[in-house]
Amino acid sequence: MRTRRFLPTLLGAALLLSLTGCPFFVGTPLFNWAVKALQGRLTDTTADEWLAVAGVINEVAPQVQLSLSEAQAQAIVDFLQANDLNRVREVVDLVRRARQDPSVIDELEIPDSVIEVFGNDQVDLDELASDVAAEGPLAS
Repeated sequence: MRTRRFLPTLLGAALLLSLTGCPFFVGTPLFNWAVKALQGRLTDTTADEWLAVAGVINEVAPQVQLSLSEAQAQAIVDFLQANDLNRVREVVDLVRRARQDPSVIDELEIPDSVIEVFGNDQVDLDELASDVAAEGPLAS
């Protein structure tokens, strides 16, 4: 229910930001990401679109300072596609389930691009599970 309210609110906020000079025009990466997110097509997003989202997050919430490289943005796309995560709600639910039961991480498909960007030779699933289990903004 909150996701249904959140995404239209996000789109509305993005449209308001465009009035203040934020690059949110039809055909731009940010606009394309918003349309895909609203349609439940996160697996169709691109690295450029995720970079645009990170840029807006940094403008709107400068205290966050989300630094995202092109390789990391592509790893996000690869992870979403490998695990067929199309909706924001699916991603949030996955994080919550993993916090309650870190063994959920063992069932995920970890693409090579994620390993290359976020780990040396392999992703340490035990470390990842403990990180996910830690308190955070999505903890219930």
